[in-house]
Amino acid sequence: MKTLMLLASLAAMSVSTGALALTESIPRAVLVAGAPAGVASFFFNGNAGGPFGACSYVMDWQGPLRAAGSAECELVEEKALGQTGCLGNRLFDVPTRLTSRRDCQGFDEYGLIEDVSLVFGESVVGAPIAGVAVYAQFPFIPRSIILG
Repeated sequence: MKTLMLLASLAAMSVSTGALALTESIPRAVLVAGAPAGVASFFFNGNAGGPFGACSYVMDWQGPLRAAGSAECELVEEKALGQTGCLGNRLFDVPTRLTSRRDCQGFDEYGLIEDVSLVFGESVVGAPIAGVAVYAQFPFIPRSIILG
């Protein structure tokens, strides 16, 4: 699984066309394998791992169907080069990556809630944040995920 996530991380970084900064509280449309999978909002959670660690965010992922409710996921964003705090990451577009922590839940392309591992790539250009999602239930095929 770790090898798969490493490969997914490399793939996300290589196919990412750029990203808007991970802005807080602004809802973003989520596409999984090209299908609408709800709306996600991010909230700063804190500085994780000290001055050379990462910035932690809580993602509130609303399902594509009202009856589906919402899921919560914690994402960590690597700090920008030279940054020891999270302020630079929160204010500027920085080339970095986002990964989910354990116990992350989200919605698949069918609107079903599942445990999921996420890896996103961010860059300085200003396009949607693109990445890879690997769900815990069959099929275990990595799927594209885009935060618009």
